[in-house]
Amino acid sequence: SVREHVLNMISVLHEAETHGAVMDEKTQVSIILESLTPAFSTFTTNYVMNKLKFNITQLLNELQTFESLNKTISS
Repeated sequence: SVREHVLNMISVLHEAETHGAVMDEKTQVSIILESLTPAFSTFTTNYVMNKLKFNITQLLNELQTFESLNKTISS
């Protein structure tokens, strides 16, 4: 699920920070977006084209909504 993936990515980003990496939240959101499967390309394109700005919590919520809607449409 996208929730598990994003939570895993947050953990990886946190670990990188504990080892000295410095990343602002915008960079973290970008890394998470880049790590998504092609199934989320529409979401990512919309995010970039509309110059959206989510924090990580908002991103997680929006991705879960997108995933849920796509599952509903596919069923």
